[in-house]
Amino acid sequence: MTGISAGTDRLVNIVSNSCGTDTFSMNIEVIPRAYAGPIEMPHSSICVGESFILSDSSIGMRFWSVSNTNASIISSTGAIAGQKPGLDTIFLQTSNMCGFT
Repeated sequence: MTGISAGTDRLVNIVSNSCGTDTFSMNIEVIPRAYAGPIEMPHSSICVGESFILSDSSIGMRFWSVSNTNASIISSTGAIAGQKPGLDTIFLQTSNMCGFT
C-alpha cells in the first residue's frame, strides 16, 4: 500500500478457500510528509530593537534558526528580533512522523 494523499482509507483483506471466506478490515490514516513552505516576512529587513513574527505554510513541527545570532535572534514560534546591524539567514526545518525537511 502506498499513500497518495492525506486522509483516511480502509484496508480490506478477503481470504477464500474451499472451507469458506473470511474478511478483515481496518482504517488507515495517510499523513502528509513534512513540508517547509516559503517563509513570509512583513519586511525584507529589520531594525535593531524591532521584532515581528514570521509566517509560513509548512506541514509538521517547525524548527526556526538563524545563521548569525549576533545580528538577530529567533524564537521557537518564529518571532525574530534585530540585535545588531549585519546580514543574517533564516532557516526553517520541519518534521513529523513521516520525516523531516
